[in-house]
Amino acid sequence: MTTGNNHKFITSIYILLSFILLFSCKEKSGKDVKTSDAPAGNGIIIMSIGDVKTRKPGKEPVPAKMQDIVNEGDIIETGKNSNLVAQFNDNIIIRIESESTLSVQSIQIGKKFEVSLEQGLVLSKIKKLVKDENYSIRTPTAVAAIRGTEFSTSYNLKESVIAVHEGKVAVKPIKKDAVIDEKIYKETKNEIIVESNKVAVAKEVAVKDGKEEKIEISVKPISKKESLVIEKVSIISFIEKPEKLDEKELTIITKEIQKKDEKITNTLKIEEKTERINILIQKKPQTLVEIKEVFERIDEITLFNGRVINGAIISRGNVMSVLTIGGVISVKQDEIKGIRVLK
Repeated sequence: MTTGNNHKFITSIYILLSFILLFSCKEKSGKDVKTSDAPAGNGIIIMSIGDVKTRKPGKEPVPAKMQDIVNEGDIIETGKNSNLVAQFNDNIIIRIESESTLSVQSIQIGKKFEVSLEQGLVLSKIKKLVKDENYSIRTPTAVAAIRGTEFSTSYNLKESVIAVHEGKVAVKPIKKDAVIDEKIYKETKNEIIVESNKVAVAKEVAVKDGKEEKIEISVKPISKKESLVIEKVSIISFIEKPEKLDEKELTIITKEIQKKDEKITNTLKIEEKTERINILIQKKPQTLVEIKEVFERIDEITLFNGRVINGAIISRGNVMSVLTIGGVISVKQDEIKGIRVLK
């Protein structure tokens, strides 16, 4: 056989093998699609913790697993103390927190990526997008459009909160049209640019004696708590070709994320308690029950003059600060006969 014929023969074999491989890898009806079968652009679940389900249009929800594919039109639902992380291409990571519902509206490589958050909290980490590529999150009150950043979006009780850690996010209010048995959201022309360390709040406000509602957007500095929450997606690194990883490799990545998560969660608990204490101090508690709910204890302070003070010690030293019914009082250390904790 001549050299030219050899080349033709090898080429024919290559095409034939490729053809066979293509059809042997084709998704079989009723079976899960593995990451190795993932079309370019679709998402790969790299972490699924707790009660997480995905639902395809017209089908029943199924448990979400590592390596599963997230397709356009999929709906993801997370239960209590549950979360999911998915990566799309090499430049988009979304983390859906507990008790949330999110639907993937559009996946167009290099053009448009859009999700809709009906309830709960989603964290996003976006590498710089290419020209004309857009990433947006819709809620019932706002649409947030991004080019490259780390931010969180939540929706609860007619209020959307978009917190930006890095980068810029364009936030538009959405005017809601009344349609029977259907939700239709129309974008307005108003747009607010939310920069790093800022938060936009878009909420429905009643007008005309409560018969109509409009959406108002306000901007405020980001809180320490909001920054800590966004760290839950900041700690997740982009994976090169996640569809090539097996379950063992993804399990190792999940454990690393959980280890970092634990530190953030512990810091968040401290921050949340500090926040609750500050709110309680400002409002002045009316009962010891309110104090105990925040501090998980009541301090009983007995003075040498026989006076007994019940409350919670919030600072110690030569002069103690004690939160009591009605506000904070100061007590000198040398006036105190004894202290005991009432559970």
